[in-house]
Amino acid sequence: MNATHGDWKKSGGLYNVADVRKSVVPDNEWWTYHIKVQGNHVVMKMNDEVTTDWTQPAGFFLRGQPGRMIGSGTIALQAHDPNSIVYFKNIQIKPLPDQWVSLFDGKSLDGWKSSEEGESFTIVDGAIMAKGAPKGHLYYAGNYMMNNFKNFEFKVDVLTRKGANGGVYFHTEYQKDGWPEKGFEAQVNATQGDWKKGGSLYNVVNVRKAPVGDDEWWTYHITVKDNRVVLKVDGETTVDWTQPDGFHLEDMPGRKLGSGTFAFQAHDPGSVCLFKNIQIKVTD
Repeated sequence: MNATHGDWKKSGGLYNVADVRKSVVPDNEWWTYHIKVQGNHVVMKMNDEVTTDWTQPAGFFLRGQPGRMIGSGTIALQAHDPNSIVYFKNIQIKPLPDQWVSLFDGKSLDGWKSSEEGESFTIVDGAIMAKGAPKGHLYYAGNYMMNNFKNFEFKVDVLTRKGANGGVYFHTEYQKDGWPEKGFEAQVNATQGDWKKGGSLYNVVNVRKAPVGDDEWWTYHITVKDNRVVLKVDGETTVDWTQPDGFHLEDMPGRKLGSGTFAFQAHDPGSVCLFKNIQIKVTD
């Protein structure tokens, strides 16, 4: 940000990469910065006027600033020096369409919050292992979309051991104990005694025969668009359900579409489920 500071590189430039010599806005008035990054392409606008349109070339390297490369990361605001006063407000971000984002680093439970103390959730060979000791749920509590999702596609690779029961909750919210009262459960169960098997939208649209077995990896694909939910197991649709007007489950009143986070279930001490390659694509 620089309209009148002594540095000749003014607002609207991609600093030291695509510099601008004249600021299109003055001091002492509010203006809007719009920065869009898609792949290797960066577009910057000030009050809707394009000031930078730059594509990072193959092999790009900036001597003295080797980290100045497009990849991924967070956002930061700068306080440059004691005499520079800059105000920021209305800070917003919107995910671009058709962009899959990982919610799990494969190494730790960073960005996830367990409802119980103990060893219900651990990392094993790049996957989250859920084993109900004690019973509990692991909620996504990371920064992406402030962990509040409405319309999306969600994918996770799942493996169950013999006799395991688990689940993937969506449109839910953190609670300290008990079964999540808010949101829906995509059932995980190949051989456990509950007749409602994997691929079910639990207690809403139930599946009697599991489409996959234990001890093999398979992919759960959950799509929510407004009042419609589609569940797929390894590409096979098991549920295609639209929530009707006035929908209400007497014993599960919080089971309504709205928005919320995700959670994995550690059902009981005898149930071992593993989850990996956890990704989301926000569609609205």
